[in-house]
Amino acid sequence: MAKAESGAAGSDIDLSASAPLARKQRLRRLGLIFGFGALILAFYGIYWLLAARHLGAEYGKFVHAQGKAGVEISQEYLHVSGFPYRLTLVVGRPDIRFDTGWRWQAERAVIHISPLDISRASLDLSRGTHVVTTRTGEEWRIDARRMLGRSVVKSGRLVDLGLKAENLRAIHRNGQMRFDIVLAFSAITPASPDIVRLALRLKGGDVDPGLHRHDFLGARLENAEAALELGGGASADLLQSLFSPLRLRNWAAAGGELQLKESRLDWGPALISGKGALQLDVLRRPQGSLRLEVNRVGDLAEALIAAQMVSPGAGEALRLAASLAALNGGRAPLPFRLRDGDMALGPVKIFAISPLP
Repeated sequence: MAKAESGAAGSDIDLSASAPLARKQRLRRLGLIFGFGALILAFYGIYWLLAARHLGAEYGKFVHAQGKAGVEISQEYLHVSGFPYRLTLVVGRPDIRFDTGWRWQAERAVIHISPLDISRASLDLSRGTHVVTTRTGEEWRIDARRMLGRSVVKSGRLVDLGLKAENLRAIHRNGQMRFDIVLAFSAITPASPDIVRLALRLKGGDVDPGLHRHDFLGARLENAEAALELGGGASADLLQSLFSPLRLRNWAAAGGELQLKESRLDWGPALISGKGALQLDVLRRPQGSLRLEVNRVGDLAEALIAAQMVSPGAGEALRLAASLAALNGGRAPLPFRLRDGDMALGPVKIFAISPLP
């Protein structure tokens, strides 16, 4: 009995002696886990700092490239923040001047980028933005309460860009137009490196009376949308600069073509849908053909004539089209031709078309 008790006691002593060893092993494992985690955080912190520095450098390259294309960009300050969840490039009071006479300004532009996928970015102009023109004789100003954007870059090239403006106003000295706008660009690469697809939509537009004859269709623009495709040499290059006239000229010289895949306009008497293809002539004027299907063509013709937007001869041609449309339920497919700076319906000139910048 004494031996048994002695053996039991010895067993208790052995267990108590192994407890500190087990605690030490657990502490060692926890230390390794925390150390490994700290090492990962340290490497991530270094990576984030390098990515932030790279982002600042890329912005500088972007500004320099735009300058070479005729677009001057400046800002009051520039800094990167957002650690650890994202890279946030804050551009204070950005100011962009185009050599076409337009100028874009904002209170602040915030660009968000995921550190784990720096090819994708989002833009937030929640403090508002506006565009003004410095061209002589023009007094336009475009304001947006908020603008959001997104972009995707692959192999150093911008291949996707989307913009959405809320409560956008186009203001003229005689009044203003107000609407929301959604604009999307996308370049299809690498299977079709010279194709750029665009989608545009305006909705909920209000037009002030007397706005430089822009209200002849009525005070409410219900909807306008278009799906377009830019083809031909140098088309994808158009996305690499901000509305650069130089890129546009290069695109036109390389045989670029704009195809109107789908379009729709719902504005007062103008209920129009259509397709077509356009190029630029040597004077950078659109040329090509459009086939538009017009509902209520008679109402549209009378509105254009009353507003003196067309010549008497063009008015008579539209009235003739309206009479033919009456036999087809008020709908008429109208073939328009753009050539030598004029838009014509058959042999009758409707509008004069100005060259692009």
